[in-house]
Amino acid sequence: MSAEQSQPSQPQPSFEVIRSSRVPAEKRGVISVQSLFDRVDVPSMSAALVTLRNTNDETVNSSSDAFYYVIEGAGDFHVNGETVSVQGGDLVFIPRGTPYFDSGNMRMIAFNSPRFQREDSA
Repeated sequence: MSAEQSQPSQPQPSFEVIRSSRVPAEKRGVISVQSLFDRVDVPSMSAALVTLRNTNDETVNSSSDAFYYVIEGAGDFHVNGETVSVQGGDLVFIPRGTPYFDSGNMRMIAFNSPRFQREDSA
């Protein structure tokens, strides 16, 4: 028996369409988060719709890289003492372990890779 035949096959993730209008928002301080995609069977990434109004607390994602795609609005990302202004159409990449916070009035899609684990952010 070959090694390929002796290992049990892992089920493949199923196709899915997520309708943001059906995903409840969770208020977390000055942000509202709709967890669009957070499946344990797909540990490689997660996605959330984030609405920011004002200045968010500083955070560090210890186990995942973060990507923020700004859908609409404008604001600033404060990363390692540097402030960068962003607006709709911009993509921000923040490597894991990097302290940052954001401010402004923006709607963004946040992607984390591997998937975001709330207990891994401080």
